[in-house]
Amino acid sequence: MGLGFVLFGWTLICGVVAVPIAAGLGAWSWRAGRKSGALSRRRVVAAAIFPFLLIAFGLFYFVAYAVYSYAARHVDPGIGDGWQVPLGGGYDLCMIDEPDEGYVMKGDCSGSPPIDAITQLGQQEGRVVGVSRRRGPFIFSLVSGELTSYPTLPEALRQFATTPTVTPTNAFYISRRWGWQDAVAAAMLVASIAALALAWFHWFIRPPSTARNTVA
Repeated sequence: MGLGFVLFGWTLICGVVAVPIAAGLGAWSWRAGRKSGALSRRRVVAAAIFPFLLIAFGLFYFVAYAVYSYAARHVDPGIGDGWQVPLGGGYDLCMIDEPDEGYVMKGDCSGSPPIDAITQLGQQEGRVVGVSRRRGPFIFSLVSGELTSYPTLPEALRQFATTPTVTPTNAFYISRRWGWQDAVAAAMLVASIAALALAWFHWFIRPPSTARNTVA
């Protein structure tokens, strides 16, 4: 539900911003056509549609990448009020509404978690270690599902051969959520928009007398 509201909100904002841009592109195409002596209403309308085409393309691209991210990487779409990254053993770190507190769940982020209200978290040797606001310091096995509480965090960390790094839950999430795949997806989006913009300029804004391909 939160994701739907976020998408609707961004689409609405982009739509409002697109109106003056569309008017400007239409006017640009009209002036170029008039100057070249080949004024075409179809070209003017097509030029003005471009910002709305970008909104539709961006929405499609986001949904497609969100589906890929969840299906292949098992992470959240990246916006909204829900966050999720895999831990291993079928378990995920999940956060809803509050990015500073998380919980561990197996399968998906719904149900009763074995450990919740996690404010600090680290991972090593098939186990996660951290601090829960309700349970205190803990170690949770991603293999057996066993949860062990400790009086202090240093005592929990001593159970590891090599001391794992424990960070705030949101920092742990960010380190697992964003990576090279997101950078590649962003680069592909920018390249696609640039190519589409150049093509639209060539077909519908550039004067027909100087363009290789024209639309009447």
